[in-house]
Amino acid sequence: MVQSFENLTLKQVKKLAADLSTQLNNSRAKIGLVGSLGSGKTTFAKQFAHRLGRIRLKSPTFTVIDTHKFGKKILHHIDLYRLRHYSELRAIGFEELLQPNTVILIEWADKFRQVAKQCGLLIEFKFTPQHNRRDVKITFK
Repeated sequence: MVQSFENLTLKQVKKLAADLSTQLNNSRAKIGLVGSLGSGKTTFAKQFAHRLGRIRLKSPTFTVIDTHKFGKKILHHIDLYRLRHYSELRAIGFEELLQPNTVILIEWADKFRQVAKQCGLLIEFKFTPQHNRRDVKITFK
């Protein structure tokens, strides 16, 4: 199933993230975020995490994975931007991260085909800088 949203402001992207976090609140999920620099991936991730468990995210570009625990739940926020090979991700334990009560947000999920294929949700952001708007496509696998 695919849902498309066109011509969204950043405020609308945040609302979409909040709504989706409410829907996924009691499940485990691997969510891939795809789009160019500045397209809204980190904004989406921050709002999703905030609504999920009052978590304040920062972009894990240099740490690759940030893990946040809230109650009995875990959120892993992953940024693949700096990685060059899938083996680097495997070496830090990526394949073992999805456990019960766990949500994984993966920025740049399309960088490695293996990662994108594992995502139950793939959210693609397309940025139109002239209008400061985004088109968002959510693919539920």
